[in-house]
Amino acid sequence: MKRTVEVDDSLYQDLQEISRLTGEDPGDLLARALREWLQLREDLEDGQVAAERIAEYNRTGRAATQDEIREQLSRRPPRRA
Repeated sequence: MKRTVEVDDSLYQDLQEISRLTGEDPGDLLARALREWLQLREDLEDGQVAAERIAEYNRTGRAATQDEIREQLSRRPPRRA
């Protein structure tokens, strides 16, 4: 399924330049970049869950479940980049 998205001028120019250099369609470049970003975000969340489970075990001698940790993380305010 193809969708139309709006991008700002600088991103559009960057996509056009990369497309010119690689021969890849600008829409495909953007779609791949978004998929990779989502995967990295998921990997980061998984790493946070693992770190929190270790910290919980160190504090209490009991490792919290992944669901318990995800619940705790969801209540935290988002970090600023």
